[in-house]
Amino acid sequence: MLNFSIRLSYLMFRSASRNRDDFEGYYMQVYREHVEMIDLIRQGDGRRLQEISQQHIRLFSDRVFAFLVQRAQIEASVHDFGPVADPAPAESRSRSRKA
Repeated sequence: MLNFSIRLSYLMFRSASRNRDDFEGYYMQVYREHVEMIDLIRQGDGRRLQEISQQHIRLFSDRVFAFLVQRAQIEASVHDFGPVADPAPAESRSRSRKA
């Protein structure tokens, strides 16, 4: 799970870096939340830590969702060019698999 989270984090920072203003804002918010969570752990403030952690998770999940929507829109625009003709009819493909 940690490896998956690290990969997603990399994708989120990489996609944000394409828009410099967005990247700086996103990075600074993530940084501030990390610093605040560390301070709250030191202070033993579990209630506030839970609030900030949930906010941090929402920021990340919103970012992942926006990334996936953007990718889906790119895929959809590629398919807007129309279907690609299949060079072999379905029957001949199924016969070649049986052989």
